[in-house]
Amino acid sequence: MVFVTYFWLACGIRQRMSMSIILPLIILGGVVFASGQERITVQDHRPLRVAVKAVESMIGYPINYEDPPADFSGDNEDVSTPQQHANKSAVRLLVPRRGEIDYVLPVGFRSVDLPTLNLTISGLVSAYNGQDLPGHFRVLSKGGSFTVSADTVRNRGGIVTTVQSPMTTIISGEATNIPIRDVISLCAKLVADSIGKPVYVGTVPQMPWPEVSVSVKRGTARDIFDQVNSQLTGAKLSYELLYQTGYGYMIHVRFVSPKTSDAGSAQTPGHNEPRTQDAPSVSPFFNRTGARKKP
Repeated sequence: MVFVTYFWLACGIRQRMSMSIILPLIILGGVVFASGQERITVQDHRPLRVAVKAVESMIGYPINYEDPPADFSGDNEDVSTPQQHANKSAVRLLVPRRGEIDYVLPVGFRSVDLPTLNLTISGLVSAYNGQDLPGHFRVLSKGGSFTVSADTVRNRGGIVTTVQSPMTTIISGEATNIPIRDVISLCAKLVADSIGKPVYVGTVPQMPWPEVSVSVKRGTARDIFDQVNSQLTGAKLSYELLYQTGYGYMIHVRFVSPKTSDAGSAQTPGHNEPRTQDAPSVSPFFNRTGARKKP
């Protein structure tokens, strides 16, 4: 058995994902391909988010992720530095309690077959929900788009309660021929105004932004993203809505380019895929030093 481990540095914290693969295998561009069984193991403060985004990158199909508002002290972990603990007035870095996902990926999961993709995502969600980790998630599918979203979480008192994602809040707005970056900002503002809490825009692709038109009348932020993607060819938008206890929400956006069916080029990004910085897995609002990030 061969173990391949990937590391990302997010806010100075290392998150780990490994894939164990039964031979035979081929290594192309740092990514492992195999005709045998593939297993994904993630250890992170948001293991479901990391696992989902790993699958998204491997198959080239957008999968949205929405955090639960995990404010219960038992669902959070203090990762503040010793210097912050020594400074009584310093900001504390409270993040979701660290967990792990270990899941055998279905045969043929790399093919963009919607039933197989649904099976893959549902398997990751079940692996997460089977543990005592912050929030309970479900898979939502609409018109070929997939969203992993929390439906219950423990409130501040530790009682499990039903939650609704801010991305489902009823909003109304329209814009014609504006860059996608401005659409994302408009979307965040409409949601923030509706829920009465801040929704910041985090990491976004670094590229010349194409112009699109959107219009929602008593719709949702998810509808806005669906409208944008319907106007794009090739790479599609994918978002993550992350929650920081005590501060609110931050939305991170990336482009996901479809992979070709040829195994030799299946992991090569499309020529029009812009460079995108991954959203931080630990805290979307603070650097590891505790300095507040500028939205």
